[in-house]
Amino acid sequence: MKKFLFAIFLIFLLGYPTAVVFAEESELIFSQKTLTIVAGRNYDVDVFVDSGSVKDYVVKMALDFPANLLEEKKFTFAEGWIAVTVPPYDITDNKSGTLIKSAGYPAGFLGKLKLGTISFYSKRGGSGKLTFLPESLAYNESGRNTLLDYSATLAINAGVGNIALKPVSQSTTAVSAVVPEPMKTVLPKELIPPARPFIREKLVVEPLPTPGAVVEISDYEKYLQQMELDKLIQDDKNQAQILDDKINQMKNSFVAPFYTMIGSLLIVFVGVIVAGFGSRNVRV
Repeated sequence: MKKFLFAIFLIFLLGYPTAVVFAEESELIFSQKTLTIVAGRNYDVDVFVDSGSVKDYVVKMALDFPANLLEEKKFTFAEGWIAVTVPPYDITDNKSGTLIKSAGYPAGFLGKLKLGTISFYSKRGGSGKLTFLPESLAYNESGRNTLLDYSATLAINAGVGNIALKPVSQSTTAVSAVVPEPMKTVLPKELIPPARPFIREKLVVEPLPTPGAVVEISDYEKYLQQMELDKLIQDDKNQAQILDDKINQMKNSFVAPFYTMIGSLLIVFVGVIVAGFGSRNVRV
């Protein structure tokens, strides 16, 4: 109930004609002197009010900001303030760049006090400034406007992230992609398995640790076993051929001299016989 009555009092006081007392000077202050912005980011700016030497109870802040650079997203009053949320004491216009916020401090404040925080969204980088407008007010306990200094400004500068980089020209020359051919592996013909799926079947193989035990042997395993058997048979044939060749060689080396010797003996024998008959004829 007290806050409701105080809010009504605030609205009445804000609409009351102002009388300026120069000895009681208040001012609005930014928390910083400059703000460097980059497009697409959020930034917070704190606003303070200094009542000077006499307590103030009501403050109306009217702010101008560059609408082409910034968009006001939210204003958050500091603790202890009671906001007046009806026009024309609460206005946000992102098209013209105008922000008006009004609130009262029931106990009054003396000296510097935080009014609230403005949250901006940066549309793009650039230069500009935030300034307070003459519509800004600060009332003391007597209902007199003490805000004489609203000249504080906040300079806005473009950040490094807004530097426009010259795009790199792309070559229009068509480049054909060279795709390497897959590496081919050529196997010897005798190592190529049969061109049919391997079907596992049950065979009885002897000898086995347990007679009659059943094991599974694939076609490929049978193929390898057959290859090994064929190789053993071929090796045996080669050994037999080598043995036959050696035997024939031995025959040739033995039989030829034997026949030569037999031939020589026959010739001698025939010569002896012929000589014997010749001597008999001479005697007769």
